[in-house]
Amino acid sequence: MDREILPNIKDTSPLRRYPPMKTTESTPCSETILIALSYLMMVILFPFAVFCCMITVKEYERVVILRLGRLRKRGMFGPGVVFVLPCVDEYHKVDMRTKAFDVEPQEILTKDSVTISVDAVVYYSIRNPLDSVLQVANVTESTRLLAQTTLRNVIGTKNLMEMLTAKETLSKTIEQILDDATDAWGVKVERVEMTDLRLPTSMQRAMAAEAEALREAKAKIVAAEGELNSSRALKQASDVMASNPITLQLRYLQTMSTISSEKNSTIVFPFPLEQMSLPVSMQKAMAAEQEARREAEAKVVAANGELVASENLKLASEVMEGNPISLQLRYLQTINTISNKNNHTIILPFSTDFFKRNLEVMEN
Repeated sequence: MDREILPNIKDTSPLRRYPPMKTTESTPCSETILIALSYLMMVILFPFAVFCCMITVKEYERVVILRLGRLRKRGMFGPGVVFVLPCVDEYHKVDMRTKAFDVEPQEILTKDSVTISVDAVVYYSIRNPLDSVLQVANVTESTRLLAQTTLRNVIGTKNLMEMLTAKETLSKTIEQILDDATDAWGVKVERVEMTDLRLPTSMQRAMAAEAEALREAKAKIVAAEGELNSSRALKQASDVMASNPITLQLRYLQTMSTISSEKNSTIVFPFPLEQMSLPVSMQKAMAAEQEARREAEAKVVAANGELVASENLKLASEVMEGNPISLQLRYLQTINTISNKNNHTIILPFSTDFFKRNLEVMEN
């Protein structure tokens, strides 16, 4: 019997792309005979034929069955146990899970005539098992080859800098093109990742040198701007200090406090600011003059002290001359002073007359 799809009813089944063809006969006589013989053989070989007629379809799988080359009415079956006729039915299992394949590295010439090596990974899944079986011979291999050509065509329209800076955008573009092209095969391209992008060694060195020169130029610009800002700030500070000299003295004290922090081994010579502004030769001359003046003053003080001491000793001797016991007491005080606890001086308490007599004997 002829079957026609009603024009007012929207058919959303997977078989909508494969409507039954109008023919003068519903089923050819030869097909009916072959199907009957298949059932007869299954009955004769029962129960051994059961194991050949039952296939198990997993949850993530679907089975497309062709009976004598014609698609069965239900189109696809599963999951569960599916019955097939031996020698009559041909079935194709379709895995609907997400799968991935690597796009082999390709030498591609970019828009600015730079040869690069690019490889990628494509993630896809089969959304329509009927299309994946009936519209393409090998869905995986066809998708792989299409990904290679798409990658080459898209990269050929881009510059090198666009590829380096907009890698994610480029992947999205390739994904969209692949998804549109494989929709007729029942394939959904879920993601495209460009895993590696290799440049020739000479190009890598050239780009590294260019980047280094760019960084050095930026560093010089920043340093020059910093020097300019620092000079302006110092000029403003000097203008403020020029109006009040005490400000410079306070800044000097702050600097001394900073450099003399804890655990600092810096040696500081706190010269007055007036001397720091003099030439080195002038500072040396002034230091020598001050040293000579100090030595002269010390000699004058020593001479005056010696004179005063002599006068005092003269007065003391005049006092002791009237009383010899006073000289003996002073002698004892001197011995007591020079023989303190930490003194190692050896004292021979002989009178001067003893030494005088011995010297006379030695001379005779």
